[in-house]
Amino acid sequence: MTKKKVVIIDSNIVNDYSLCLGQGIINNNSDVIIIVPENRLDNGFEDVKMLKWLPSKNRKVSKLYKIYAYLKYISKFIGLIFKYKPDAIHFEFFRFKSDFLLFPLLRLMKPKLVYTAHNIYPHERNKSDYFLHKIVYSAAEEIIVHSNFIKKRLIASFPVNEKKVKVIAHGNFDHYLPEHLSNKCDARKLLGISQNENVALFFGYIREYKGVDLLLEAFKIIKEKNIKIKLLLAGAPYSDNLKREYLQMIEDYKLKDIISYKLDFIKNEEIQNYFLAADLVVLPYKNIDHSGIVHLAFSFAKPIAASDVGDFSETIIDGRTGFIFKNNSPEDIAGTIFHAFENKQKLEEMGLQAKMDSDTLYSWKEIGKKTLELY
Repeated sequence: MTKKKVVIIDSNIVNDYSLCLGQGIINNNSDVIIIVPENRLDNGFEDVKMLKWLPSKNRKVSKLYKIYAYLKYISKFIGLIFKYKPDAIHFEFFRFKSDFLLFPLLRLMKPKLVYTAHNIYPHERNKSDYFLHKIVYSAAEEIIVHSNFIKKRLIASFPVNEKKVKVIAHGNFDHYLPEHLSNKCDARKLLGISQNENVALFFGYIREYKGVDLLLEAFKIIKEKNIKIKLLLAGAPYSDNLKREYLQMIEDYKLKDIISYKLDFIKNEEIQNYFLAADLVVLPYKNIDHSGIVHLAFSFAKPIAASDVGDFSETIIDGRTGFIFKNNSPEDIAGTIFHAFENKQKLEEMGLQAKMDSDTLYSWKEIGKKTLELY
């Protein structure tokens, strides 16, 4: 394969998808530069060249400075294109909605313009989103999606040429596996969970669409039926109001004895403790296109119980790497979790199968190769 030069733009400060993709591209004998926010953590990707040009996502930084930093970024970005002469410009996540308006201009330039539609719309939509995304999907020469479900939904929602929509899987998150992996016993000691507990985990940035309210209602049912399962709830809520709402539900439902929670940002070095302590990961999302938490769970060899939304049923094979509850109700969630723990040996076998899929289907070197072929 001919050696390529690629520029990736990614506004994330936590999710390491783009850095993993960059490493996959490097492992296929090509060069990559990733433009990220000023307050982005390096997270150990020493081989990947990062330019911290995008405005900081720190809420304490003034809006006026962010506008200045954004205009400075645009100037540097255009200069980089002429100097570096990349074969492809690949957008992952936008910093501001004004980025959408860059696409028609960038399409006039030589590098191939690529966009990854992790979700075809933002999680919190407004009236301008259809118009802005229509610009992006029209101007992009290639659009990457992570499943056939997203491809079909994108084509049904926008006037997009099917030929330029390519399915390339989301890679694993083995990067979060430490060099010396701990064990379930030690992880549970650190989190104050007894060794004989059945433990279900909800992990990740907590937003309303992720269905934590349904999960808490499900555990109210589990407690009322005196079923011995503990919930581990880990992640920072999207807002203080959401945090107060869920803490109030835990109080009202008297769940403190069966729930351990850290409603705060989880540092990278702490991630392993939560997944190693768990037997099952639960994703009761109300809507989604694709979730990276699936790949994080699979990297840690954990099976998943998830709602039948988005592409969950395409990435989580019911009865093989997890469970899909068809009705996203507290009763169905509680029943699925109870069923999962009826056979702990089977649960462990499903986790090993998930890890096998993670190492093969979701290998970053293979994904890097497919992405380079698209460029």
